[in-house]
Amino acid sequence: MWCPVTGPETARRLQERVARALPAEHVERLGGWWLRHAPGASWWTSTVLPHGVLGDDRLMRAVSAAEGFYAGFGRAATFQITPGACPVELDALLAERGYYRHTPMSLWAAAVDDVRAQVRTSGARTQLVESPTAGWFDVWHAVHGAGGDRRPEWQMLARG
Repeated sequence: MWCPVTGPETARRLQERVARALPAEHVERLGGWWLRHAPGASWWTSTVLPHGVLGDDRLMRAVSAAEGFYAGFGRAATFQITPGACPVELDALLAERGYYRHTPMSLWAAAVDDVRAQVRTSGARTQLVESPTAGWFDVWHAVHGAGGDRRPEWQMLARG
């Protein structure tokens, strides 16, 4: 059964696995926080994963450090806010600093056995390969790409 991811530890672990599978070109760790920048790649690859609890003083310093990291690349910081996986006070602190919410998403998961139970024996063929093919990338880019230069996305996939 497909279900929304519940529990902060599960959400944190899934986000960090995705960050390792689609690695940013530049990554700095700040405690449990991941500061990530990937020029030209998908938006989520260049966001802060603010995982871990920090005290009020440390939280303000961490946000300032994240802003400095992104300023070094000539861009504003963006944060993936996941309830339970990031400090509770972070959302309000960012709002006070002029940040706003955009691009909400829902993280879902399913047990492997549940997915296997849904597999049809007829229909589309599936093939497991070590790395993305040009055909797969064309479809993926048509759906998710910004229509610009494809190289940053290919480079991101090659880093994984």
